[in-house]
Amino acid sequence: MSAASTPARTADPSEPAAPRPAAAARPDRTGPLTWVQQEWLPEQPDAQKSSHEDNQFRQLDIAPLGLGPVRSAVRAVLARHEVLRSRIVGLGPQAHQAVDPVDPGWEQVLETTALDVWDAAVAAARRTSFRLSRQWPLTLLAGTEDRHGRVSRIAMVVDHWAADGLGVVALLDDLTAALQAAALGVEWIPAGPVEQPIDLALWESATPAGADHLERSVAYRRQQFERLKRGLGDHRPSPGGGPLPGGTRLGFPGCTLTSVRLAEAATVVADRLRVPAAAVFLAAFSTAIGAAEQVGIVGTFMLSANRLTPAALRSVRNAVMSAPVVLAVSPPGASPRRW
Repeated sequence: MSAASTPARTADPSEPAAPRPAAAARPDRTGPLTWVQQEWLPEQPDAQKSSHEDNQFRQLDIAPLGLGPVRSAVRAVLARHEVLRSRIVGLGPQAHQAVDPVDPGWEQVLETTALDVWDAAVAAARRTSFRLSRQWPLTLLAGTEDRHGRVSRIAMVVDHWAADGLGVVALLDDLTAALQAAALGVEWIPAGPVEQPIDLALWESATPAGADHLERSVAYRRQQFERLKRGLGDHRPSPGGGPLPGGTRLGFPGCTLTSVRLAEAATVVADRLRVPAAAVFLAAFSTAIGAAEQVGIVGTFMLSANRLTPAALRSVRNAVMSAPVVLAVSPPGASPRRW
């Protein structure tokens, strides 16, 4: 695949990325939204002011590579994953997705910046509030290191409507493989087909199996909420304790387990029980909530990926369904539960 002659845009690190026009050609195809996309879709996608809080981000360091091979790899990845060149058309029940052709819009997702201003450029890219009806939900920032313009670092920013954490991992894997092929001057042969969002949406909306799957998912969610409601009874959360010492407040979107020893202990427990370490963190967190709130049952939210096939595992799309996890905890004053 030969690189086109149009150069990549140069990022201005002083300002967040501006909305880019979608491809001028008619869409390759259109179709309904998946159930998960509907769950994550803002009511007014072009009016949101803080969508960047939901952006997915990954960074990739590579051996210095010319911009031409980088552009060839980017185009190949966009050709493989429809959601990266999709837009939302309409709002509410009428909303659907339109998949644009790879050309001429693919060049618009790639920006270049010098590595000496890399941090500022990445910060600006991560603040992007994608206008989902008129631009693709992806920005790729290529860091150039010398006067020859060779690329040695790539940042990926994807709107969460389009891809979850596992979807971004699939994107990272495909981009890495495509870059390696481009560096060798050979054709990139992807590892098997991928599940496209429109195909999944049609399965959900037009087949008995898809309808049954959605019914089970909704029923499970409702069951968990009812269980939590019964377990909590009349309990009301304790009032917050205000700012931490020094005026620092707890904040979103994440938290960090700062104790290496606790992390190692949780890993040992997870290995012994043959469960993910995240399950141990979740149980420990719930136990702490139960002790603080003086209740014997608590609910937390766990993000579980709805990926049922090998093609879905290789897909760049959002498959995250938020489901309540209801856990019984040791009552106040009781001995800690044994693992």
